[in-house]
Amino acid sequence: MTQCYIQCAPGTLHRCDDCGREFDARVLDMIVDVQERLTPGSPTPSGQCPECGALTYQVDLTNRDDLPDERLFDIEQPEVLAALRAHEEYFDEPWQPAQDICVEEMGELLTAFIHVKRGRASTEKVAEEIADVLLSTRLLIHLGDFESSVMEVLRQKARRFMDRVRAGGVRGQ
Repeated sequence: MTQCYIQCAPGTLHRCDDCGREFDARVLDMIVDVQERLTPGSPTPSGQCPECGALTYQVDLTNRDDLPDERLFDIEQPEVLAALRAHEEYFDEPWQPAQDICVEEMGELLTAFIHVKRGRASTEKVAEEIADVLLSTRLLIHLGDFESSVMEVLRQKARRFMDRVRAGGVRGQ
């Protein structure tokens, strides 16, 4: 068995040719038995899907319409996965503390926005609070096993939002 790793720029997005999931380059697996899986003239794969083992190919983001960027919610990021596991191991009943943490982080984000607007905090503080909200929200998605349903609804809402923006109906709302 041979393995091959194709060099990809960190932060690039890659789609599985079989299951259709998309991954950051950092989480792709090495391609196993690459010589048996490729035919002359076929596109060069970027790696192997960590979920199903099929080949992945880099996504062209220049004309992409399906926002938002799913990588923000990717449980495959090692740091995020470690945080989720730590929370589950620490609490016997992880739901209530996770809800409390998420509500607290959202309040801190709103406060940070107000402080930046008034010149009493930096934009770095807002970035820190956004990261806290994303992580705590991601924890709730993980605990409820809402992965696919949240991503599907997010895609629908993103398309609806883009349609409203293009129609000029989002300003100041």
